[in-house]
Amino acid sequence: MHSSVRRSLVVLGLVAVPAAIAAQDSVALTDARTAHVRAAERLLEVTDAERLNALMIQQMQSAQLAQTPQLAPYADLMQEFFAEHMSWDKVRPETMQLYMEVFTTAELEELITFYQSPLGRKLLAKSLEIMTRAMVLSQRRLQAAMPLLLERVQERAAKSVAAPPGRP
Repeated sequence: MHSSVRRSLVVLGLVAVPAAIAAQDSVALTDARTAHVRAAERLLEVTDAERLNALMIQQMQSAQLAQTPQLAPYADLMQEFFAEHMSWDKVRPETMQLYMEVFTTAELEELITFYQSPLGRKLLAKSLEIMTRAMVLSQRRLQAAMPLLLERVQERAAKSVAAPPGRP
C-alpha cells in the first residue's frame, strides 16, 4: 500500500505542478495584458485623442465639402454619417488595439512621458495644424501635376486603341 500511495503522489505531482505553473503563467499574462491596456488607455488620454478624433472628423468633412461643393446641401447627412462611423466610441477600441500591436507597454509609457513634456504638449497642440497644412501642400502638388497624369493616361489609351488585344 505504501508504494501505491507513493505512486498516487507522484501522479498527482505530475498533474498538479504543471497546472500550478500554468495558473501562475496565466496570472502573469493577465497582469501584463492589463498593464498594456492601461498604458494604451493612458496614452490616448494624455494625447487627448478623443478631441483630436472629433477635430479630424470636422477636417475630413470640411475637406470633402471643399472638394465637392455639390455635397453642401447634404452636410448634415455627412455629419451624421461621420458621427455614426467615426465617433470616438466606434474608433477607440481599434485605436487602442493598434497602439498595443505597435508599441510595448514600456514604449507606451515612454510616449506618455514624452507627451506630458513641454515639447510633447507643443507637438499635440500643433499636430492638427501640421496635418492640415501637409494635406494642403499635397493637394497643391497633385493638382499641379494632374495635367501630366492626364497626358500619360491619354498616351496609354491611344496606344491600347492602336494595338490589337494581347499585343503591347
